[in-house]
Amino acid sequence: MAKINGCVGVTTNPNVTNYWQDVYIVQSLLKKAAKKTGNADYDPILADGIILPFMSRTVSCIKAFQGRFMGTPDGVISPNKTTIAKLSEFEDAPVTPDPPPPIEGPALPVDGSGCNFPLRVPPPPHKHWRKPKNYNARGRYFGAVRWSTDGNGVILGYRKHAGVDLITAFGTPIYAVADGTMGPYVRNFRNGTGAITVIHPNFIVRYGETTHRAFFKEGDPIEQGQQIGEVGDVGKTRMLHFEMYSDTSSARGLTDTSQKLTDEFSRKLSKFRRRKDLIDPSPYLDMWKSNLP
Repeated sequence: MAKINGCVGVTTNPNVTNYWQDVYIVQSLLKKAAKKTGNADYDPILADGIILPFMSRTVSCIKAFQGRFMGTPDGVISPNKTTIAKLSEFEDAPVTPDPPPPIEGPALPVDGSGCNFPLRVPPPPHKHWRKPKNYNARGRYFGAVRWSTDGNGVILGYRKHAGVDLITAFGTPIYAVADGTMGPYVRNFRNGTGAITVIHPNFIVRYGETTHRAFFKEGDPIEQGQQIGEVGDVGKTRMLHFEMYSDTSSARGLTDTSQKLTDEFSRKLSKFRRRKDLIDPSPYLDMWKSNLP
């Protein structure tokens, strides 16, 4: 029988955890059940490990499958219970997510081993934080083109993107990637959202574009995997903006507005408008995406 570690399904049920690995296994089994029975109502379409509140086809597929043997489907799959046992009948081989690719290239600037990803569900590959092969100046990757505007929306100049954007839904919980201490909070980071700063043992992370709901105050100890905030609403796209710094002596002055903006929209932008110890978080997120909170 396929093994899941927590309950999968209806997001409003307090017992449901919807861990990424468990959701992926269930989605994969549902797809096999749909193929072997010819019943498209079982097919969640995507096996991406994601169940969004009130919007997931996966939950309706679970209920449709449970209709085979339950009078009142509840949309919840629990470990070692009937639904996972019935789904496992369609399993040809153990279902596991693909392992992350090996980390290649020069040594990382700081030691990020043993940390976890800041979200329970990484963005899907087509919304990944890495620079695409086909150059996209306005991507979500580190170093992409960004601009600053005045109060009337007039562009004042251009700069490099100082972090990476992890595309997800408004209100998505944000988790500490490691133990640490809560640093200063930025109330107006972008479009009315805030930014949470945590001083971790070997680096600092600024978790940007968050709601203003306070989980901790400055100086509070933080444990790895603990929820520290929620993804805010900046407009059309919601995301966690993720920045890393190597100097842990101070968590202040991360934004450096004294750096001049460039006048042109250019691939050769030279300034991030951030402190000099800013580092690219991409290889760390690559490493952590297989270790979810």
